[in-house]
Amino acid sequence: MATSIESHVVDIITCAICLEKLNIPCLHTFCESCVRTYITAIFEKEHKQSIECPVCRTTVTIPNEVNTPDEWAKVLPLNFLIVGLLEKEKVERPQKQYMVCERMATISEASFICVDCSDLLCSTCKKHHKTTRILCDHETRQINELSSVTDCLKTFKNKCSEHEGEELKLFCADHQTQCCSMCVSIHHRRCEKVLSIDDAAKEYVTTDKVKDLRTQLGHVDFDIKAIITDRYSAKENIEKEYKQKQNELEIIFSDVVSKINDLKVRREAERLKVYNETKETIDTTIIIFQNRQKNIENEKQILDAAVKTWHPMFRL
Repeated sequence: MATSIESHVVDIITCAICLEKLNIPCLHTFCESCVRTYITAIFEKEHKQSIECPVCRTTVTIPNEVNTPDEWAKVLPLNFLIVGLLEKEKVERPQKQYMVCERMATISEASFICVDCSDLLCSTCKKHHKTTRILCDHETRQINELSSVTDCLKTFKNKCSEHEGEELKLFCADHQTQCCSMCVSIHHRRCEKVLSIDDAAKEYVTTDKVKDLRTQLGHVDFDIKAIITDRYSAKENIEKEYKQKQNELEIIFSDVVSKINDLKVRREAERLKVYNETKETIDTTIIIFQNRQKNIENEKQILDAAVKTWHPMFRL
């Protein structure tokens, strides 16, 4: 069961475009860089003001305030569940002991992780991380401490994209969105229900929405499986039909070839018979006239001999 869940998690955190681990995934669970490249290609080749989701083909229209593909990719909302799963997977994957240190440009052993920016750090980078002014207040922990923690998703801090440095700790029930304290003060001060994320999660899981959603997903999953089974069946049927038609075509073709060959043999025999008969007639005629020619030659020789040996007495 655990293996099945892990395989589903791997599927969820894999980008459907580049098939790599998601890097800053958007709401449609694609890498931000992949979405940027995809949007740029659409803009350059088709000059459209909208794109289709590569998975479900849903049309997404460009916002009015966006002018470039980079801006559009950046304004797509983060999928915080995927972000959390990626961070959890980063800590728990077997290859976590090794990393390419971007700051040192060498392959180093990753022993620490920054809770605030989710970076894997070697011991040298950890030292620089803590001595850098803008990063000195970041919390770093050893990876081994997190590997056995079941709720390690809570270890990482989700940062507000609008207010730098602010952590997303609150949830506005009116707008159904996560927010930081600054967001509450500016955008949600008139909202009636603002909770901590933990309280909002506890309240949500006790409602019928989760059960209904699970039921709906079960129905959709059943329908999709039925469709897949039906398509596999249709595939098998067309393969059988194709092979049957091919066999029938081979039989018909073989029969036609056989008949053509028989006709060819008969026509050749008829032509050979006519040829032989005509040839025999011609040969007979040639022999007859050759014999007559020989007789004429013989008569000519006798005549010539008689002329040469005639007797004087015959002059009378």
